[in-house]
Amino acid sequence: MCTTGYLKDLGLIFKNRDKPNEISEEIVHGEKTIFGRQKGASYYSWGVNKSGCAFVSTAVNTPEWTSLVYAGKLKEADRQLEKENKDLLTPMKEISEMLSQVKNRYEWIDRLSNSSSVFMGYNIILADSKGADVVEVHRKKRFVNKLSDRDVVTNHFKSISHGAQSFSDYPSSFNRHSYALPRIQKIKTIDELKSIMCPITNDERKLIWRKGSFQTISSSILDFTNYRVFYSIGSNYERILF
Repeated sequence: MCTTGYLKDLGLIFKNRDKPNEISEEIVHGEKTIFGRQKGASYYSWGVNKSGCAFVSTAVNTPEWTSLVYAGKLKEADRQLEKENKDLLTPMKEISEMLSQVKNRYEWIDRLSNSSSVFMGYNIILADSKGADVVEVHRKKRFVNKLSDRDVVTNHFKSISHGAQSFSDYPSSFNRHSYALPRIQKIKTIDELKSIMCPITNDERKLIWRKGSFQTISSSILDFTNYRVFYSIGSNYERILF
């Protein structure tokens, strides 16, 4: 799954994306946007626009799905995911559709709050120059929680009773949160954030950069005040400008 976060004073949000290793990504430049997605997908994993609005997201699934992934039973996990998300829609399609026009994060929040869609479980960080919120969605439920000036969000909810409710339900989600949150409090530069999210040393790397049947496939840092993205698939970050 994913590790996301927000640093208000640096004007950054970030996302480490965890997926099966056969997944490939692409980065697309629009006239007013940069976004990342699974190759050919109709919605985005993250995005930023020239109005200084940006988003990242993490899925929130059931402990039943998580246990199958931990056991390396990916085909069974796919069937479980299909079962628990039957007739549900991804909220990221609506968020993605608005990326080129949105002027502040509240436009996104209003869209989600007023949508009649029945959504899959997601945490969505929505940021602009004034601040950031995480919107929890599952089915008809929506909760908007303001993020602190430096914050981390992984694959469990704080307000909705869905998905992992305790450490034993999804150890990796809680471990990644515990790894990233204290470390980002101390940093002063983008380069320091890079070293946290894509560490060089093995001892640090194993705490955030996942391996196995479900692994970290990329790290993205969105500098939404300077309209640029830093993207890595495991080593150096590539800088991407509008």
